[in-house]
This record gives sequence, C-alpha cells and structure tokens, in this order.
Amino acid sequence: MSLKLKLISVVALFTLMLGILIMGVFAATQSINLTGSLNFNIPDRSLYVKDIRIKQDLNEEPVSLEGFMPGYLNSNYTLDLTNVTETNTYSSFTLYFDVINTTESMWEIKNVTLPTILEEQGVFVSGYSGRVEVNSTLTDANGDSYKEITDVANTTYSTLTISISNPNASAENPLVLDGIIITIDEYVPTVTTIAVGENATETSLGLATSEGYAIVGDEVTLTAEFTGTADADFLGWKTSEDATEYISTLPNYPFTFEEDSPTTYYAVFTEPNAYLTYDYNAQVTGEARLRSCSAGATSITVPSAIYRTDSAYIVTSMYDSSSYSSGVFWQTRSTLQSVSLPETLTNIGSYAFYNCSGLTGDLVIPEGVTSIGDWAFSGCSGLTGNLVISSSVTSIGSNAFEGCSGLTGDLVIPSSVTSIGDYAFAGCSELTGDLIIPSSVTSIGFCSFMLCSGLTGDLVIPSSVTSIGDYAFSECSNLTGDLIIPSSVTSIGDYVFENCSSLTSITIPSSVTNIGSSAFAGCSELTGDLVIPSGVTGIGSQAFYNCSGLTGDLVIPEGVTSIGSYAFSNCSSLTSITIPSSVTSIGSYAFSSCSGLEGISVEEGNSVYHSSGNCLIETDSKALIAGCNNSTIPTDGSVISIDNSAFVGCSGLTSISIPSSVISIGNSAFYRCSGLTSITINATEPPSLISGAFDNTNNAPIYVPAGTVETYQAADGWSDYADRILAIA
Repeated sequence: MSLKLKLISVVALFTLMLGILIMGVFAATQSINLTGSLNFNIPDRSLYVKDIRIKQDLNEEPVSLEGFMPGYLNSNYTLDLTNVTETNTYSSFTLYFDVINTTESMWEIKNVTLPTILEEQGVFVSGYSGRVEVNSTLTDANGDSYKEITDVANTTYSTLTISISNPNASAENPLVLDGIIITIDEYVPTVTTIAVGENATETSLGLATSEGYAIVGDEVTLTAEFTGTADADFLGWKTSEDATEYISTLPNYPFTFEEDSPTTYYAVFTEPNAYLTYDYNAQVTGEARLRSCSAGATSITVPSAIYRTDSAYIVTSMYDSSSYSSGVFWQTRSTLQSVSLPETLTNIGSYAFYNCSGLTGDLVIPEGVTSIGDWAFSGCSGLTGNLVISSSVTSIGSNAFEGCSGLTGDLVIPSSVTSIGDYAFAGCSELTGDLIIPSSVTSIGFCSFMLCSGLTGDLVIPSSVTSIGDYAFSECSNLTGDLIIPSSVTSIGDYVFENCSSLTSITIPSSVTNIGSSAFAGCSELTGDLVIPSGVTGIGSQAFYNCSGLTGDLVIPEGVTSIGSYAFSNCSSLTSITIPSSVTSIGSYAFSSCSGLEGISVEEGNSVYHSSGNCLIETDSKALIAGCNNSTIPTDGSVISIDNSAFVGCSGLTSISIPSSVISIGNSAFYRCSGLTSITINATEPPSLISGAFDNTNNAPIYVPAGTVETYQAADGWSDYADRILAIA
C-alpha cells in the first residue's frame, strides 16, 4: 500500500526587509539625475540594514550610499534617492541592500509595483532577486532584537538585488522613482508532512512527503490522500513520530501558522481495527457510521477516516440505538477501559457507552459533536477525571451522564447547548464548582442535576429558560446564595429544589402560577420573608416543608385556591399566616409544627374557613384543622371536631380546654405538644378518639367532668390514657 500526503499551504506573508539591490541603466552619455523615492512594503516587524550600496558602472565596484546610517527598516519605509547621482553616464544603475536577518526565518523580495505613468515613461524593472537565509538572532546588550544596533561589524548578512532602468533617461528627462513599491515577505522554513504507521510497518503504508512555504498568520491545511489498494485507518496528526498525543484527528487539518509552529507533521495510519464495524454511505457523501465494537476490546481509538478498496470514508456519527443491548459498545462494556473519539464526529448515539463501568480517566467530548444521545454514558461509574463538553454541543440527551458518580471538576456547559435532557447529570455527585447554565438553554429536564451534591456556589438560571423539570436540582445540597427564578418560568415543578439546604434566599417571579409539591422542601437555610407572587393559584403539598429559616408574616395572595398537605409544616420561624378568601382547600398538616406562629387569620369572604383566636376552623364541618402555640379553642359550640394532627408539635402550648361541642378528636391531634401541663375535656360523653392523640404530651393530666372518669377510662382510645384521667375539681 502506498500513501501520499499533500500539503495545501497558503504561502504566508512576513514582510520584513533583508536587503535590496537596485541597478539602473541609462542609455545616455550625459549627466542624468534621479528624482523621487523608493517605497518598501513590509510588516510591522523591523529588518536591520547594515549598508546600502550603489553601482553606476558595470565595471565598477558598488560604493556605499552617501548619508545612509545603518539601522532597522520598519513598516512602509521610504528611501529618498533624489539627486543621489549627478554624473551617471549609463542608462542603468544598481542598489544593494545588505541585510542582517534577525529571526529564524527567510526573507525575499516578493514583487515590485510600478505605477502606470512610470511605465508610460519607459521605466521598467529588469530584474530583482535574492533571499536572506536563516541567521542567528541579532540582539543588543539588553537582549532586544528590535532596537537600534550600531556594532554589527562581526555579524553575517545577505544581499538582495533589484534592477531598474529607463533607456529614455537624460539630464533633461531624469529617472523618476515616485510610486515604485517594493514588497518584501518573511517565510518560515518549508513545511513537511510524513506518513507513518502505527501497529503496521512503514513499507505497507508507504512514505509520502509534501513541502511548501508557510506564511506566519495565514492558514495552512494538511491533507492526507489515500492512493493505495489495501485497507487503512487514519488516526491523526502528530508533531513528532514518537509524540503521545495527536494535535488533530482531522484528515484535513487546517490551522494558523505561527512563529513557533512546527515545520514537520506526521500523519499516522494504522491497519483496520478488527473490533470496529461501520455502516457506509460512500455513494452519497463518503461518510461512515460507527456501528458496533465486538467483545474483548480494552482500548479503542476510533479513526477519523477509513480507507476501504480505494474509497475514503469520514467517520461522522455513531449508531443511535433504541435499546441498551444494541448500543455501540455494549458487547465490550465489561472490558473497555479507554476510548479516543475523532474530531470528525457530529453526534454520539443513544446508549453508545451505556454501563461501560470500566472506562476511566477524563471524558472529552470532541469539538464538532453537536448532540449527545439519551443514556450515552449512563452508568459509566469508573470515569474519574474531568468532564469536558465541547462548545459545539447543542443538546444533551436524557440520562446522558446519569450515574457517572466519579466524574470530577467543574461542570461547564457550553453556550451552544439549548436543552438539557431528563436525568442528564443525575447522580454525578463528584462534579464540583459553580453550576453555570448558559443563556442559550431553554429547558432543563426532569431530574437533570438530581443528587449533584458536589456542585457549589450560586445557582443562576438564565432568562432563556422557560421550563424546569421536576426534581431538576433535588438534593443539590451545596448550591448556595440567592436563587432568582427568571420571569420566563411559569411553573415551579415538584421537588425541583428539594433539600437544596444551602440556598439562602429565593425570588419567585410574578409569572409563576403554580408551586409544585416539595418544590422547596428541606431548604432549611432560606431566611427572611417569603413572598409568594400574586399570580400563584396553587401551593403543592410539602412545598415549603421544613423551611425553618423563613421568618416574619406569611401572606398568601388572593388567587390561591389550594394549599397542600404539609405545605408549610415545620416552618418554625413564621410568626403569622394570612389566608385569603380565595382558598377553598387546605391539606392536612399544612401548618403543623409551625411553633413560632402567634396567629392565623382568614380574610373576610372566605366561604370555607374562618379563624377564632389563633385557630383555623372549617366552616361546614366545624372541624379544627390547624392550631398553633398558645391557641385557644373557641367555646361557643362552633367546633365539633378536631382534625388529625391539628396541633402536632405545638410545643409552646401549656394548657388546652376542649369545649363540650367537640364529638371527635383526630389521630395525633396533640402529638408532641410537650409543653402541656393540663388537658381539659368538657364533654360528658367521651368524644371519639383515635390512638396517638395525646402521645408525647408531657404526661399532662386529662381532666373530665365529675362522675365520668370511669366512663372515659373504659372508652375506646381513652383507655390508653386511663392513668392520666382525673375529675375536674
């Protein structure tokens, strides 16, 4: 097999001046004058000129130009030659520029431009030549290569030549130079490409070189062309044959040539990897799709290009599976330890590396990949290095990195991503640093960052996000600072920020209409007043459960119709709650263990609830559904039942008197009212009592009407507290 590499190089332009020789010939026997100046077009680097010499006679030796001082010629240098000679008897003359090269490069005259008017007058360039080769860098005492240097006597230099003539020149018709532009380019040494084999002999792959000039600042493209008849895989480009890393895996590698760029590049080919199979599309686009990897592979390098029977295929994609069992690397999931992906890939298919738990090290998504499929790296628990997502990725599929518990470092989502799928990073507990969601993202999926407990810093959700899935940031316990939800979000889903216990404040925008179940449950470090916007119509169960740092007065806005069970349970620092007339449903335990409450008030017009003292009462059933410290149950007969857990955890209660109108007391109604010193029951017939109603109540005595002690002690439920039941004095 023979391989040929072709260098497509753009000749780069470094315009520093090395030396110029100008020779003029005048076909006249009388005195002739020069007029005007020569202009030099060079880049913003300087060129040291030791001497400028002029030669007027073909038989003479050139002599130094009178008045010229050695030094650096900079960009757009102008050399005034007016009246430089007065006795020229020839129709041509020569100038020599003796130049010292101060860089690791080569200099030569690229071209000479004459304006049309001079051409009409007969002026022409009869020739220019010369190239200044690489010399050692010229420096002054301070090590500065670009300052004026006067002592260059022992420094080598080269000469460039140029010839200008005008056969029509005479004393009355002087040679005009104005408008002549001499352009000088700086070149680096030739660029060479070499084909080498990896896991294959050089003779079977062939050896090809291609060379050309590269101009600093311009783009050079290294191109590998296949000319053999055997099969081969292209792996990438190296800057030395024994280099351990590729500078690119692109078969056509474009790059900008810089001063420090290498001048030799190695194209690495290998015999086809027997583990890998492909789907081909040569008839249409010459593309190949990685289909599968057979069992037993431990280390895989996916080539960027494959050559089969004189045809070239670029590997652009991976098979997009609908099942884990047909994922690309499923057969080798138990043995695969490392994989290298080419820059030619545009997508990583669903289930590609599903459950490849042996993969280790960093995970680098190559530049060029635009999408990462569902479950692509799910279960790759052995990945222990950094996760690097390229800036070309626009979508991250559901469960893409779910369970990659060993990935470390900051999670940097590039600004190209528009959507983050369900479970995308769920369980990536070792990812650390700030979570920065770029402004390109419009949706954050269900459970996308759940259990990412290593993420720290402020959580900033950009205004581009319109939807946040349930459980999206659940258990991200180290996210800190102020949480500002953008106005583009209309609903806060269930469990979205559950147990984000380090968040210190939240701002809910007026656009939000619903707060889901357990949305902020366990956010125990949230402090200050909680402001629920006026557009909210529902507050889910446990929405603010255990938000013990919330303080002040909680005003639920008009428009809210339902408050879920345990919604504000254990918000122990709230001091008062105002319920609007629009509320028609309050779930059980909604305000349980709000031990700091001093009162609950219901706005006028509410048809379902009213308040009496610090108690919340349901109008139709006359059930006491919530209580608080130091509550007084009304004795006017308006209460006939006390609901389940009505006063649970009200540790500030010291005594309670239950009116004779009450006929039932619910489960755990006074559970954990540990400050009670007495309980008085005024009904002569024992109300129905569900077990646990008076558990953990400091063994406070239960007083009942005289003559009913034995009846209470024998009644269902009450018998559990028989030794505490006493007669009212």
